Amino acid sequence: MTFMGKSVIDQAKTVGSHIPIVSSWIDDDKDEKKKDKQSDRLNKEIERLTATIQEQERTILELEDKLREKEDELIKSEETIVKLENRLKNDETAKEQTANTNAKETAKMLLSMSPKAAAAIITEMRNSEVIPILQEMKPADSGRILAKLEPRRASSLMRELSQATGSLEGGENE
Repeated sequence: MTFMGKSVIDQAKTVGSHIPIVSSWIDDDKDEKKKDKQSDRLNKEIERLTATIQEQERTILELEDKLREKEDELIKSEETIVKLENRLKNDETAKEQTANTNAKETAKMLLSMSPKAAAAIITEMRNSEVIPILQEMKPADSGRILAKLEPRRASSLMRELSQATGSLEGGENE
């Protein structure tokens, strides 16, 4: 309703706001509208925050799943490491056993020869190859072979042999 370009309702509200009893009704309408707007705004904020919380909970669940996967991978990797370490130990043990077997066999072959022939063969070998072979022999047998070697080579072998065994086990006087 408009009269001469002015809203009658707005005019009534303006005039009514100056009358004590009527003004409380008009203010109540304004407060009610403010409350409704504020309530709508708060409801929208609650919905937004609820959506944010739900999204964060989904993210947390995804991260927890990834964490579990990584923990599983870590456990599998640790198991693989243990298996590989065991395999490496077994391989090293097998190599040592093979080296010991080879040293024993070579020692038997050298002992089947004359000390002079065995000394000639040892002359062509490196000290690191000869020491395990000499350790497989009885001190008297290794002493006879060492006696046929050149003195410098024999002393070098005896020095390494004593370091490897911790002491000379005879054969020094022969």
